[in-house]
Amino acid sequence: MSSDTPTPTPVDQEPPRKQSPQDKKMLEKLGQSAITVRNSMADAEAAPLLTDIGYGPEALKNLLDLHDAAVAAVTARQLADGAQSSATKAFKLADKAGRKLFTRVRAAARAPFLRDSAALTALGLSGREPDALGDLFTATDKLLLAAQNPAYAPKLATRGVTPKKLAELKTAIDALREADRLQNSAIAAAPKATTARDQAADAFFAAVNEFKAAANVQLADYPEIRQRLGLK
Repeated sequence: MSSDTPTPTPVDQEPPRKQSPQDKKMLEKLGQSAITVRNSMADAEAAPLLTDIGYGPEALKNLLDLHDAAVAAVTARQLADGAQSSATKAFKLADKAGRKLFTRVRAAARAPFLRDSAALTALGLSGREPDALGDLFTATDKLLLAAQNPAYAPKLATRGVTPKKLAELKTAIDALREADRLQNSAIAAAPKATTARDQAADAFFAAVNEFKAAANVQLADYPEIRQRLGLK
């Protein structure tokens, strides 16, 4: 292989997820306010003045705790977004595989009973192939159960619908059920994570803005200190 030949990338490897513009902007605002709080904790000249208005070391530490909780909530929201994307991708793969196998097994199972409408109905093979996910699950369950009947099993086996093939179908559809459950769970978790992020950020900004307002008044005659702390 020549040195200028590009290295192949695994097909199942996803590129790193980028932060949403909203999350990126929120993290920047959180970081900027946290710098002011940390500067306030480290400034020896500002310390006694801030303590006089209730912002001693413990109060400032509480502000940083709120900041850390907000950052964690933003991260959790990003992870929830990524989990939803991954769950949807996994569902699509499972759906494609499950439906493909079901279509093949269904066609083979119908073959020996094309003139036996009662058998087709009993096996869940009459009418059109199910499209809705719930109907697909119902049809599969019906086929798997009825296929165990001695009246149908031998004829099914002659067309390749053996217990082994039916077990493969069950495995594929069970995987699809689980992928559907995980996708629904991830979809439900995403808005909850967004709400938690917004609540945590709001709590921090409300507290830190109150601190900044009080500090600006207290340090009105100390422009150098306000500049060092990052206050306006």
